[in-house]
Amino acid sequence: MRELAVVLCFVLMVSWLPVSGFFRYFQRALVTPQVQADNNPDWRKADTMGHLPAGLFPSGGGAELVAMRGAILAERQVLANGGLDQQLAAAGTDAAAYAGAIDLASLVPPRMWRDEDQIAARKVTELALLRAAGPDPQRWASAGELLKGLPGTLAADSASPAAWRLVRQRLGASYAERLPAARLEYERVYTGMTQGLPVGDEILPLSGVPWSAWLPALAFWMPLVLFLVLMVVMLSLIVHRQWSHHEQLNYPIAAVASSFIQRDQGGVLPGVMRSRLFWAGLIPILLLHLLNYIAVWFPGYVPQITLHWGQAGLVLQMFPTISQAGNSYALAQGDIFFTIIGLAYFISSEVSFTMGIAGIAVVLFNVQFYAMSGTTADLSASRSGAYLGYALILLYTGRTYYWAVAVKAFGLRGGASDEQAESVWAARLFLLGAAGFVSVLVAAFGLDWLIAIAYTLTLMILFLVFTRVVCETGVPFLQAAWHPANLLINTLGMSAVGPGPLVLLYYLSTVMSQDPRECLMPYAANAMKVAENTGVKRFRLAITGFVVIAIALIVGFIAITWGMYNFGSTRDGYAQQVAAGALNQGTRDLSMLVDTGQYAATAAASGLEKLPLIAENTGKGRELGWIAFGLLAVVTLAVIRFRFAGFYLHPVLFLVWDTYPAARVWLSFLIGWIAKELIVRFGGGRVYQNLKPLFIGLIAGELIAVLVTLTTGWIYHLSTGLMPKTMWIFAG
Repeated sequence: MRELAVVLCFVLMVSWLPVSGFFRYFQRALVTPQVQADNNPDWRKADTMGHLPAGLFPSGGGAELVAMRGAILAERQVLANGGLDQQLAAAGTDAAAYAGAIDLASLVPPRMWRDEDQIAARKVTELALLRAAGPDPQRWASAGELLKGLPGTLAADSASPAAWRLVRQRLGASYAERLPAARLEYERVYTGMTQGLPVGDEILPLSGVPWSAWLPALAFWMPLVLFLVLMVVMLSLIVHRQWSHHEQLNYPIAAVASSFIQRDQGGVLPGVMRSRLFWAGLIPILLLHLLNYIAVWFPGYVPQITLHWGQAGLVLQMFPTISQAGNSYALAQGDIFFTIIGLAYFISSEVSFTMGIAGIAVVLFNVQFYAMSGTTADLSASRSGAYLGYALILLYTGRTYYWAVAVKAFGLRGGASDEQAESVWAARLFLLGAAGFVSVLVAAFGLDWLIAIAYTLTLMILFLVFTRVVCETGVPFLQAAWHPANLLINTLGMSAVGPGPLVLLYYLSTVMSQDPRECLMPYAANAMKVAENTGVKRFRLAITGFVVIAIALIVGFIAITWGMYNFGSTRDGYAQQVAAGALNQGTRDLSMLVDTGQYAATAAASGLEKLPLIAENTGKGRELGWIAFGLLAVVTLAVIRFRFAGFYLHPVLFLVWDTYPAARVWLSFLIGWIAKELIVRFGGGRVYQNLKPLFIGLIAGELIAVLVTLTTGWIYHLSTGLMPKTMWIFAG
């Protein structure tokens, strides 16, 4: 049994990588910005890509960037070796001035090096100089003096300093010489991924993928990702004792998963499978889905029993105010997911009821707010505040336990020798991961240390509360629908964050937290609970799981990258545009900093110098108001529940409302809540316990139906080469 449990735990812990997880966005986030840069004039005007470190991208970036970087590196070497002495003398300049000219040239966006409008190029270069000189003014003093001496443009003419005329001439020639080869490499690495490298029906071998171009980028990214994995796995272990033992959290997903593993003594099958009620739940649901799947293949010949309905047109026609208030889709559709109904049976009635009314509540709230104010609500900002508030509630509830673990993690009060040993060691490794994560953000990604710490804390808050919602509600499909970057920029302000961090934070969100429906921490937390239920040592599982995840990262990257170079990355249109959306948002904020005259001051500030700039956070009053509303709403509801134990509304409402998953699962939660309430009221606790296999059977029937449809489609494709017909059983 333990062996099966360990395998299940490892499967859970690597499930955040494929499908809608990490690798849905990682490669695309590294490739699409370079591909789309030439089609975004606003990016060029703001030099948005110049605010990101070149090491983020395969081959070091686009063709122009690679060619110019190579030309500048070669020119520095020639200058250092004394190979330019004669040319410098002939031009009437010296090595020091020429070194400053090279420094200035390195700040010019490569895509603008040969633009006709060198006045615009100069403006962007001035901004680049402000960013570069902020942490080290002396290093860029010579380049700054040279830029002041240029007559309003970067074009070299008779009025330009001699050093600048010479560097434009030499770098221009070297750049032009290197550009064709750089473009060939760009076509292979970037265009090859977006469009696919094979011709016709060819299949690209593994050796045909340009791995060498990706290795530097992987070396740049993987330390950050591995430190994040270490933090998340250890955080899930830290909170496990508090949630599982002190608060007696249900972990419905883990409870159901454990039931498929746990066997009676001497039994071959899991104990739940020996119950007739289990099969009474499984068989009808499986047959229902199989009937619908056959109807997909043979429409008109086999009847289909619909489990999903949508009447958006009718609802909006009957209630036009709903459309004006926004976010009306919750009332316009309904879905029956037997997995959700089954899981709702295992959670508290307050939680299942709250999840059941979340879709209706958000529509009523939006309509009422619109009627009162004439504007739509910003519930995305509200949710970010709600996450902050719920994190405070979680810390307050477990304050005694967390304080004891924190103290012992630093070697005080007996160290890690008692029953909290696994939590203490997990806390130490968590701190190691956090220190490494922040260090990589600062040293490699160039993020200011204060912003790096703030981002790390915000990211952990998102994962912590997100995981709590999954473990408490059992919902297998959830989205936060807000990003740490937005919360930081809304609360601190663009000036305090700074121009470089602005763009980088938006960009990091596309990789780290774009769509946490496939999030590592909920998987890890449920794995810890499965381990507890089956007698597996959790700390050993966490350490081994970290190694397994590291291996899965390598294998997953190879497999998915190979698939993209074979079939192109544009089939997933949404994922293809995510990075561009983040950079568009960064571009708008950069333009606002420039237009308001704050760019220079914010570029020069670092560390604690940023704190006074928080006072300049203007134009975010609406967002701050909604953040405060979400925080206060969650805290108020939690305090009411502390005071009145029977209060039926749970704070999870403000964490999930106005999200796509909540709009899809509300009806199923409501059905599950009604079923449980009727059983408990008329049958009592014993009947409730006896009927658990029935609801586990509902879940198993739907899971097997998914497996059957996937397997059938796979076999059909292998046999015919054609795409099979599909049927969505789960929300996605």
